Amino acid sequence: MRNWLAGLLAVSLLVGGLLASTLVPAASQPSPTSPLSGAKVSYACPVAESAAADWSVVGVSEDGKLAAGALDAKTTGKAKSMLSLSRPKVLQRVTAPRSELAHVVSWASAAGGPERGLSAVNCAVGKATQWFTGVMLNSEDAPELTLVNLDATESAVDITIYGAEGRVSAAGSRGIVVGPKSTYAVPLSVMYSSPDPIAVEVDTSKGRVAAFLRPRFWDGTESLGADWLPPSATPASEVVLPGVPPGDGGRRLVVANPSQRSAVVKVELLGAEGASVIAGADDIEVAPESVATLDLESGLAQLSGALRLTTGDPAVTVTAALLVGSSDEAKSSDPAFAVAGKPLPAESLWVVPAAKKAENSLVLSNAGALDATVSLTVSQAPGEEGDTSSLVVGAQSSVVVGLPSRKTNVLQLTTNSDSLYGSAATRLSNGGVDGLSLLPLAVDESAQTNFKITLDPRVGS
Repeated sequence: MRNWLAGLLAVSLLVGGLLASTLVPAASQPSPTSPLSGAKVSYACPVAESAAADWSVVGVSEDGKLAAGALDAKTTGKAKSMLSLSRPKVLQRVTAPRSELAHVVSWASAAGGPERGLSAVNCAVGKATQWFTGVMLNSEDAPELTLVNLDATESAVDITIYGAEGRVSAAGSRGIVVGPKSTYAVPLSVMYSSPDPIAVEVDTSKGRVAAFLRPRFWDGTESLGADWLPPSATPASEVVLPGVPPGDGGRRLVVANPSQRSAVVKVELLGAEGASVIAGADDIEVAPESVATLDLESGLAQLSGALRLTTGDPAVTVTAALLVGSSDEAKSSDPAFAVAGKPLPAESLWVVPAAKKAENSLVLSNAGALDATVSLTVSQAPGEEGDTSSLVVGAQSSVVVGLPSRKTNVLQLTTNSDSLYGSAATRLSNGGVDGLSLLPLAVDESAQTNFKITLDPRVGS
């Protein structure tokens, strides 16, 4: 190598040139902040098919290149900026250019039956690690965990369960193989049963998967509602749960501590008047590799905003979910979940599907020490003229923004803050059920114009 460099310098000097730049190997990795030109990202979109339900898959992109199809088939139809699939029979794969802003959601509403209630979930890309907190595994509530492999090579998945008594060693939880472009249903209730909520970590040792967990709640043979449980943010010493709704109904906080040390967790509400400690939740102790549950219905006192959980120790990390009921009456209440999320990027695009008579709102919560400025444009479709407003979300506080009552709202949002979180809430009365869905504005790096490339040996090239 030294002889080659010496020769090169000699030649450069002979021709009068000057070697002033660093040599770059031909096989170098892309720049961490450069989009991959022409590359696409695939989203998996689950469906809640039921004779008593209405369901759809809705998506938006900034440049009009969304396409959809079955998981193992080519995407069909003309690419478009707004995608709306009514009552698709099978899980959908939606593609978009990787360098675009894009967002895709699965939505469902039912007055009765196993899918009763209102529910919405972000369609997901394949990942190496996902967390689900607040899972009920008992004789009546049997959630469905679906693993989706969007890639052309097989994936291997390990599932770790954390309960009130610690980490669980469950038969059949390691080395689950998901074939190329296929799905696999995991029987969690066969692996473990518990009267208390648990946390589930989905981790791949090979490849990647998109995971969806849909709890269904029962009282004997009577359905008490269903919803998708969104994935929680990766455990950290500080997590924020946006989208805590106002009003009556149960509020149970589930905190998972996968650390090797006990966690003493402080819980605060980031509300309209700023940050406040919730009565009875000053310090929650969570044993190592365990889950703790706390009833916050009286402590929250029907207030809305976001929950902030801190451990005060960077070496002790947690993640969390708030189990929400829309009413005090079991026969009319609808379950929903507010989960630990990620901050919004500087620029983002979102779609909030609902119904014409639905009550829609956006909750923005600022966990930072400085005020956040926000520009929000609300329209019916990308590129259409909408209503633009400028907002200030005070430090450590939340703002609720009403959204029009219609089938679809498209949100374009820009902010100067790196500590702003968001969630969209929809309420819809249907057949005596007080339907409620909480859709976290979950950031997916694959859909951002500027994203960071992280090489993971489990995923492969």
